[in-house]
Amino acid sequence: MIERTNIAIIGRTNAGKSSLINLLSGQKDFAIVDPTPGTTSDNVVTLMEIHSLGPVKIIDTAGINEESDLGEKKRKKAFIALEESDLCLLTFDFYELIKTNNFEIEKELLDYTLNKNKQVLLIFNLIKDKANIDESQIEHYRKRFESEFDVPSLCLDITDFTEQNKLIQFILSNFKFPNKNFDIFPKLSSKGMVFLNIPMDEETPELRLLRPQEIVVERLLRNFTIPVLYRMDLKSARSKDEVSQNIEKERFINLINNLKNSKEGLQFVITDSQAFDVVGKWLPKDITLTSFSIAMTNFMTYGNIDYLRDSTYKIDELLKEEDLILIAEACNHNRQCDDIGTVQLPRLIQNLTNKKFRFEFSFGRTFPDDLGKYQMIIHCGSCMTDRQKYYRRLEMAISQNIPFTNYGMVLSYCQNKELLLRALEPFNVGI
Repeated sequence: MIERTNIAIIGRTNAGKSSLINLLSGQKDFAIVDPTPGTTSDNVVTLMEIHSLGPVKIIDTAGINEESDLGEKKRKKAFIALEESDLCLLTFDFYELIKTNNFEIEKELLDYTLNKNKQVLLIFNLIKDKANIDESQIEHYRKRFESEFDVPSLCLDITDFTEQNKLIQFILSNFKFPNKNFDIFPKLSSKGMVFLNIPMDEETPELRLLRPQEIVVERLLRNFTIPVLYRMDLKSARSKDEVSQNIEKERFINLINNLKNSKEGLQFVITDSQAFDVVGKWLPKDITLTSFSIAMTNFMTYGNIDYLRDSTYKIDELLKEEDLILIAEACNHNRQCDDIGTVQLPRLIQNLTNKKFRFEFSFGRTFPDDLGKYQMIIHCGSCMTDRQKYYRRLEMAISQNIPFTNYGMVLSYCQNKELLLRALEPFNVGI
């Protein structure tokens, strides 16, 4: 999953949004363009690279003013794209705007977008042969409308592909894109090795690491820190056969001690969260321990994991067995017998609290609109989606005062409440 800047194209039906995504991406026939209102029935996504900006995801949305039951569904999708964007291109039919002087819908949309802390630029769709209007009049109206919105604007013929560079330069000149560089491990030193415990099971894909593992390895290497990758045999580690278990434990402890006593030394250990039950007991207490899932969540939230930490403690405040917990996963895959989300987490929470709560599950890119019925949300590390989508979900929960936490935090907390504190030590989070 590449970190991208998300650009949403929003506006009324027939404002030129689909033509704009074609122009911006340089693909003439990417999105269907037709004068029939409601041609765009769902969000359309294309990916591209913009020099000086980097990888970009462009989202063309349906018109927000379509009045029907289907139109309301399209509108919801458009607002999701808006909320998951970094920049919104608010698009107008320039001649229709001059004729009607009606921009009430767009002003409401602008206010909503700015309240969501999104940047907005105005694009006035100017088809040169549509009306008899000279350049001075175009500039007059552009300035007038721009003053109404108080954000930068551009007039251009969206159907003219020679205008692509003009559009891109306008974006580069006016979009203050956020710095996405982020120090996942703020306490990391360039001296000393980091031990990465990556147990593999039947769900582990071949020929690649999972995204949290790849991100951690990249961050360590970029810092000149030495990653040591290790595969624990979890089946043996959890075996009731003491001989098998002791062999696996000795293999693990011997390597930990060798790294700790080496010239480089051992900074800390990162484990798959589902191995907290083993590693938390076997690893000496003087060695810092965390998980890939918690590291990924720290990355996805730009270090704002205090709310998730506080939410984890609220597991003990769930009192009624009819309380409903949402377990959300950003990916969708066939479930194995001891699946973390559908099996392990409910079992661990039940064992910790001695209560049988109700659980709902959300997989893939869908996420409930109404969170009010949930007493808690437990989300995966979200390695199969982007930060914008994950952060929108977190903000939805925060705005409704619903506890929102993470697989790794819950897995550590349910094993041992002190283990969660230990797992947060590598990050700048208040304990």
